[in-house]
Amino acid sequence: PEKPKDIKQLQWRLSFSFAEVAVFSALSHTHRKLYGLAKFVFHELLGHISLLSTYHIKTLMMQRIERENQSYWDEVKPLQFVQEIMTEVLDCLHKQQIEHFFVKGKNIFPTHKFKEEFIIEYKKVINETITRAVPIIKQHIVKDIGLDINLEQPSTTTSDKISTILQELLPSEAREEYRTGYLTRLL
Repeated sequence: PEKPKDIKQLQWRLSFSFAEVAVFSALSHTHRKLYGLAKFVFHELLGHISLLSTYHIKTLMMQRIERENQSYWDEVKPLQFVQEIMTEVLDCLHKQQIEHFFVKGKNIFPTHKFKEEFIIEYKKVINETITRAVPIIKQHIVKDIGLDINLEQPSTTTSDKISTILQELLPSEAREEYRTGYLTRLL
């Protein structure tokens, strides 16, 4: 028999999409909210760099869920969580290693795309994550509820305006659901 010219003709692709759906359907509300926030911030702040993707954030999230106990999830603050995930991303860049969630020992870090300048760019953005993320999140909320407010100029009444409009538009249970759950729509 002739040898194939391209070894890829003999390779199989493993897909874990159904397993990922099963894992994500079992996530708690807190997990979903924090993942949605981390994914949103990653996409907004680092999505322009063609190295890592939100799939890598999902993998890091699933690993963290396995690693952390319930008290961590009960106590962690959203921006603290985002900062921790972004710090973990930076660590993965330095090591050029992100272990596949389902296939232990398999590195899914895209080493073929890696350039040293990515570390500098990621580090710069990650060190400014909270400073840059808060206005992006506020702007998203304002856009999401249809307000015509410019948040680039800080205003002490912006949150008051948002709260007032939410009070006028939504019953109290819907306001709470919006506040705690709107980011999960980004999944």
